[in-house]
Amino acid sequence: MSMVLVVDDEPIILELLRIYLTSCGHKVVTAVSAAEAAEFLQRNNQMVVLIDIYMPGMDGIEFIKRFRGHQNFYEFIVMSGDASLSRRIDAFEVGAFGFLPKPFRSLEDVRQMVELGQEHLQHWETIFMDVRSGLDTDAVSNESQVG
Repeated sequence: MSMVLVVDDEPIILELLRIYLTSCGHKVVTAVSAAEAAEFLQRNNQMVVLIDIYMPGMDGIEFIKRFRGHQNFYEFIVMSGDASLSRRIDAFEVGAFGFLPKPFRSLEDVRQMVELGQEHLQHWETIFMDVRSGLDTDAVSNESQVG
């Protein structure tokens, strides 16, 4: 089962996405602020994060900047009522995987974006594990040559 974190200061959006994505087979966690979401991400390391841009405190763009470079596997999908080109560019410049304008055209669009994000996460996790396995093999090979 895949994990999705939904971050938005609008309770109706949180509830709508929780119910819908759960019905699609995802484990969904919600947070009403970036601070609450940050606490959750510090304890969990692989998921798709749907995050609103405009929230009190830390906004979605700053949140992505903070967590994008971590060693954990996250894919960020930005949601915003401001679907202007400049907002979309802002989101992609900080490393967002996708952008969903609010109101959503359809919940199916949300599901598809989440599932693409999860596929992307799995792809990168596989590459990471292959590289790590190769490094471990190289280290053992180098130790046997030295000894």
